[in-house]
Amino acid sequence: MNWNQEQQADRITKAAHALEKQTRFEQAGGDPTINFFGAFLVGHVLIWTFLAAMTQPNLPSETLSLLTAGQSPAWGYFDQPPLAVWLMSFISAIFAPAAWPAYFLAQVCIATCMWAAWKIGKDFLQPWTAICGAVVLEGCYFFTIGSTAFTSAHLAGCFWALAILALYHGFQLEQRRYWVIVGVCLGLGMLSHYSTALLFVSMLAFSFLNRQARSCWDTSWPFLAGSIAAAIMLPHFWWAWSHDFTTFSTSMQGIWSVSSHGEESLKFVVSQLFAVVPVLLLLIPIISYFRLDEPTTSEDEEKDFVRQYLVVVTALPAALMLAFALLGGVHLGSTGLTLWTFVGVVLLLWSDLDENRIAWRKVILHSGAIGGAFAALLVVMNFMIPYAMNPKGPDDIHFPGKELAHEVQRIWKAQGHEQELAIVAGPNQLAQNTSWYYGKWSRPMAYNNLDKDQSVGVTDEKLREKGGIILWTEELTPEQENELTAETELVGLYSFENLAGRFSLEEQPGNLQILAEPIALKWGKSTKNEPLLVRVAIIHPWGTTHSEIIPEQLPVIEVNPEDEILPLQFGQPAQIGISLRSDTQNTNTYGQNQPPQQSQQPILNAAQFESLILPKPATPAPATRNVSQPFPIQRTVSSPPTLQSQPAPFEEEDEVVPSFLAPAAGVQPVNFSR
Repeated sequence: MNWNQEQQADRITKAAHALEKQTRFEQAGGDPTINFFGAFLVGHVLIWTFLAAMTQPNLPSETLSLLTAGQSPAWGYFDQPPLAVWLMSFISAIFAPAAWPAYFLAQVCIATCMWAAWKIGKDFLQPWTAICGAVVLEGCYFFTIGSTAFTSAHLAGCFWALAILALYHGFQLEQRRYWVIVGVCLGLGMLSHYSTALLFVSMLAFSFLNRQARSCWDTSWPFLAGSIAAAIMLPHFWWAWSHDFTTFSTSMQGIWSVSSHGEESLKFVVSQLFAVVPVLLLLIPIISYFRLDEPTTSEDEEKDFVRQYLVVVTALPAALMLAFALLGGVHLGSTGLTLWTFVGVVLLLWSDLDENRIAWRKVILHSGAIGGAFAALLVVMNFMIPYAMNPKGPDDIHFPGKELAHEVQRIWKAQGHEQELAIVAGPNQLAQNTSWYYGKWSRPMAYNNLDKDQSVGVTDEKLREKGGIILWTEELTPEQENELTAETELVGLYSFENLAGRFSLEEQPGNLQILAEPIALKWGKSTKNEPLLVRVAIIHPWGTTHSEIIPEQLPVIEVNPEDEILPLQFGQPAQIGISLRSDTQNTNTYGQNQPPQQSQQPILNAAQFESLILPKPATPAPATRNVSQPFPIQRTVSSPPTLQSQPAPFEEEDEVVPSFLAPAAGVQPVNFSR
């Protein structure tokens, strides 16, 4: 018998086995375990969606990033491929600003992974044993407590599981449709998370190393799958090439010191052990011992093929990730979900099993108990620990995002602009929370860290043209500390000089205003928690004149592009009450001449901004005015200003305390020199 005859006979044998498997699939409708497993998946999705929604009052930062990035559709984003962002954009268009759809979608991805594990296991294991191989994933924290925030890794894990299942059927049943599914899943997986490339490498390696799998290269099916995957990925790679592959560089976060390489490797190993060891312990009642014996029958050969296949596509990606961490100091994100979907089935296929009702019951009950323990731990972590430890600032799930968005909405409406707020800028945590919780139908775009590379469709020019609000905090929250990089210093980014230099316009004086009083946000239930102070700067839309604005009681300091900015000692209190101009009239911003009035509240904290240097008369005027309206401040004057309340001239060398810096009652005046 020549090689072609052997190949033809092998295909006939495979076709017979495929027909037998198809018959088994059709007869599976009477399997009582199917209804049980379906009820288990529905219960898992509903319970963990409810727990995530109830214990996380604010959306996690990873999910918020996806929800707000998609306001400008693109084929790629700053730190990730586009598919998860597109999906979240669709969700937000329907359900915004509700949080539960994001949690629900994360659990649907988890349920899909469990279903794929059960689907493969039931071909070679007893029905209840196959269910045990999927249910034990309740003991893996990536599938329970680690799945309460939807991320791109969740979506990638779903496509990983479906691609592994489809390729297995492609090898065994030899039908073109399964190879098409493989190509689609690999392409969509790459658009979800770049770690899918490791799965592709593992599948390719197995197709060359295994004798039975190697026969697939005698057909055009692998090339069909590869062509479909490439066609799906091509637009994104074209976008990445045109943007200098910024998505790749930010997704693969490299650490250059050798000690950090070892630290990242140790973290990876420990985290994966905590994920796998509980699954092994849960399967102890049903596993007698592990065996590596050779197959003796055709049925054993099929079982040996699938267990070799699952070992390669499970262990090889994990080994490659460890190599990345060890050699390059690169961590690819929370990819444990993609790695261990089939770990329970693999352990069962490589073991001699003690299959009986008592063993099955123990595995299922113990898995449910571990899942319940993880649920209780989630409640403790989200409800008790943050309040007991009293951290210096709220974490992402306890951040007062709704309250911040409400205050920003109030401030913008107080300006009297007809157009809705178009852009909100600031650190990721502030900008994204405000954008998401601002409203259902009209939400501003998030300008993350005032960086156009991190925010698709938003630039300084658009912010000056459409107007917007800039937010920042004096003290960094734990989430903002994680945003600090060598290229971006959040504190200096929002300094007085930087904001004035980037957004003040000579053609539109006073377009930049800085609110003197910060937004004070309460967080947590402890009275010991200091309120979170959020500073606010307003960029008025292009072409808006002050006569068109009727603001509420919002004290501000206006910044003009020709203003001279000079340093001043920090920590000195100051007030703004009157507009100091070079003309002889005390004219407010709206062109009305009004007598000076007593200031009612402080406006500018000199500890945060560098003050102004102005001439000062021998006898400072205590008169100030009401600050219910914004006023432009000219910090460089061509001639000595004359206040209506003090027409007396003064000498050049005299020092002046301008009326807008007049102290409140009981506060000593602050002297400024030229």
